This record gives sequence, C-alpha cells and structure tokens, in this order.
Amino acid sequence: MVAALVFLAGSVRATGLLDVAPDAVPPFSTIDTIFPNWVQAPTTSFQLLECDDAICGTGCNITGLTILNYGTATGGAAGDVRGMYWLMTCGSKTNTGILPMTFAGIWNIPLYGPLPAWTWAGNEAWGGNPCNNLGFACLCAPSLFIYTDISPCPVDGATLKLGPGFNDAVNPAWPGGMYDSCGYAAPYGVVTDTTVKTIRYVTKEVDKDVVAPGDTVNYTIYYGRPGTVALTNIVIMDTMPGFTHLLPASSAPLPDPGFDPDPGPPSRLRWTIIPPLTTTGGPTGRIVFSLTVDWGNGEGFEPGSGDFGAPEGSRIQNRTAAYFIGTTCATNSSITPPTDSVVSRFRFWKVGSNDILFSPSLGQPPDEITYEIFLKNLSQTKTWWDVRVWDTVPVELDSWCAGCGMDDPCSGWTMTPSGCAAASPGRQVGGGVTLMTWRLDMPPGSTIALRWKGQVRPTDTSGMTALNKVSVLAIGRTGIVDGTGGSGAVKSFTHQAPIVLPTIYVSYLAMAAGENSYFQCCNDGPI
Repeated sequence: MVAALVFLAGSVRATGLLDVAPDAVPPFSTIDTIFPNWVQAPTTSFQLLECDDAICGTGCNITGLTILNYGTATGGAAGDVRGMYWLMTCGSKTNTGILPMTFAGIWNIPLYGPLPAWTWAGNEAWGGNPCNNLGFACLCAPSLFIYTDISPCPVDGATLKLGPGFNDAVNPAWPGGMYDSCGYAAPYGVVTDTTVKTIRYVTKEVDKDVVAPGDTVNYTIYYGRPGTVALTNIVIMDTMPGFTHLLPASSAPLPDPGFDPDPGPPSRLRWTIIPPLTTTGGPTGRIVFSLTVDWGNGEGFEPGSGDFGAPEGSRIQNRTAAYFIGTTCATNSSITPPTDSVVSRFRFWKVGSNDILFSPSLGQPPDEITYEIFLKNLSQTKTWWDVRVWDTVPVELDSWCAGCGMDDPCSGWTMTPSGCAAASPGRQVGGGVTLMTWRLDMPPGSTIALRWKGQVRPTDTSGMTALNKVSVLAIGRTGIVDGTGGSGAVKSFTHQAPIVLPTIYVSYLAMAAGENSYFQCCNDGPI
C-alpha cells in the first residue's frame, strides 16, 4: 500500500484515476483453461476510467497496483501461479509494455479471507494524453491487461479469478488497489473477472450439445507439458461412447496402430506423443477427431451405421486420460470430466388454445380446447421411417362431439378422417380411453403440425385438470438405401389445463320509491 498519498474528495478532482471495471476483451475474455508451464498467459482484462476527458492522464501517472486471486490457485515460487504481469493500453496506439509484479504473500481481505496478492510500484504514464491526440479515441478508458505464469506442477483444477486489491477495513478512505500520482485510488468496491480460469493438465471440448443419429460430433483434446525436464512421451487415451463410430481419417494426429480404435469393449482410441517434448514455455498440444452417431441401418448392410440407432434421449459421454511419462510432478496423469451430448431425433412440443377450461354451467356452451402438436426432424441428412405419434384424450374431454376430433381439410373436425388428412390419422378406443394416433415418414429437416379438438364434459366439476400426454416413436426401416433404425425409446410431452368454475355476471335493476326509507332519509329536504 502507498500510504503517503492523501485521498482527495470527488468534488475537488480534476483529473486522475476514477474507477476500474471488468472488460470483455479477447483473448482475455475467451480463455478459460490454462495449463502447466504457460508463460505470460492472457488471463484477465479491466477497463480503467479516468476523470477528465479534457486532460486525460496528464500528470497523473500510475504509481501502484495490487492484484488479488479470489479463486483457489496459490501464488509464489512454489504456488500454482509463479508470475503476474500487467500492461495498460489505449487501443492499438500506445501501451506500457508488460510489467512484472511481485508476490506479496497472503492478504486477509474482509468477507473473503486470506488471498494471494501481487503488487507493483513505479511510475507509468497513461499513454501521452491520448484523448487529445487525433485517432486515439480511447474515451479516457484505457484497458488493463493481466498475464500469468503457471508453475510446472500446479494443482489440477485450481482456479484463477483475479481482481484489483480492495480493502475498506484497513483503508476506509482509500480502499482501492490501483493508485496514481495525483492522489487517487480505485476501485471503490470489489471487482473481479467474471470468467473463472481453471488450470488443467488435460481438457476436452465437444462441438454439439444435441445430436441426431447420423450426425458427426467433433472433439478437441488439449494437453499441457508439466514438469521441469523434458518428457519421455505423452500417452492420450480416449474411451469411445456406445453407439458411435470413428469417422475415418478424421483424427489429427492419427491414432496409434491397433488403436484406431481397438475393438474393446469398450472401443478405445490411443495416441502416443513422442519426443522432443520440452516443457520450457509450456507449449500446449492438441488432438482432434470425429465420431458419427449410429443410425442403425445394420452394420452388415451399411458399415459404420451400427446394428441399432442410438436410443432417443441417451447421452453420448466420454472421457480422456493423459499420462505424462517422465514428468517431475507428483501428478503424472489426469482424466477429463465427461463431455456430454444428448441424442434427439425430434424437436417436439404441444400447445393448447386454452390454458384454463371452464366447467359447464346453465346457458353456456361447452368450453373447447384445440391441441396442436409440432414435430420436427432435427437431422439434415436422415429420414425417420414409420414414425408413430399418439395422444391420450383426457377423460375430462369429449372428442366425439359434433365439431370435435381430428383436423381434416376435406371433412373438418371429425373422428373419422378421410384420406385428405395428413399423417394417416386414426384412433384407438379401449377401457374408456381414446387415443389419437398418426403415422408418417419424416424426411430430413421436415416439420409437421397435428391438430385435434375436444369439449369439456357436462359432468366435469371445478378443480379437475385435463391432463394428457403426447408421445412419439420411430419404428424405423433398415436394410435399404438411406434406411434408419428405430428410436428405441418413446419421447413424450405432457400438457395440463385446469378446469375452474365459470365467472357469471348478473345485472340488477333497482327502483327507488317514495316510501323507501333511504330515499326519505337522504333525499328529502333542502340540498
């Protein structure tokens, strides 16, 4: 802390540092994973607000800076972060250069507890009065960039969430961690980077959260080079999820012979990264490969399609393990959390024309509701054959009344639709329950809307709920060109509509007579 400076009230301030705020500047805002031995890794950025546009920074050089880590990573020569740097810039016009900071130990911050701190003291100009110089256009808001050096053997999973120092308990009038030569300090509250950076020895990314059978899923594996001496080699092992196949020639580098993939089960991919594998500077390696999700046209008929399609709603999950042979770190291997993609053939939803239905009452027609089911094929390449859709008619509704039933372009609403109606509509009746049914093939990317209508039954009472579930299942057709297997699991959507008492409005006609006591009391006599 620079205790010799005196804090000046805002009303007196004419120039100087005003405040600090998070700043989303790439690559500082996009890097969320950092690796062992990374040097000057771009980690965090902040925006500096200066007080007076007319004299931006003139005579008010930066003289002190403190950076705290609100995450779990430790600092110092033996810590997870062994170096910290800062740079101030006004766009592309000028910058201070990268300036090293000093690890200042652990500071006890109110409400946060002990945190590692790095400090700097010196005299750095804002960039030569940039707001008055043609073409700078920084609006007196330069950027503060923070870089870090990661140790050779950090804790796997340690986090960085950096921010300028702030301690209003020790320095209530001057709590900020950045100071200038005019006697000002900022920020005036705790400011941290909104993106947590996590240290990993190996990490893995997937490019799709939702996949349809037949889709290609692309994976990227990143791995560091931990330790202080050259590594003997690095072995990367990936366990392939069920219902997937490796896309030929998609891997770079190519997997080891016999592991492209090995038969398993489960099937596995393996890469052996051979020397030279120096750790100085911490270069990060990368492996890319692609899997296809099985669509189940029969492996013997269409190799790579699988005997069965990936079940609807199942999850494509897999992990990657990295082994660092010859490392000097106690941690010589690491396993990633599972990547996760869910299998979905359909986008599927249902709406009703009424959210609340009214129970019957004298003199009012039965309340009606029209259901509309929307079904979309999420694949752009595969046809889902023999798709079955069915909807259970709630017992509270009558679908057999006049003007009810399925939507038929030729016959209107009817329970006996003609050949004009799409998707071969029909019904099944049994045990007092009516099922609306449809059957169709769905080409790639196609969407269909299916509609039916019902009325509230005369016996319904307030408090009931019209609850119905619509479901979809692809039966499939295999052993043909462009064939696909069944979806293996039913996908359902539930709709509910509460039934309440109707609101009844009654009009009254009131007549006042001379003998009316109210009329005599309140309307006779002088006004």
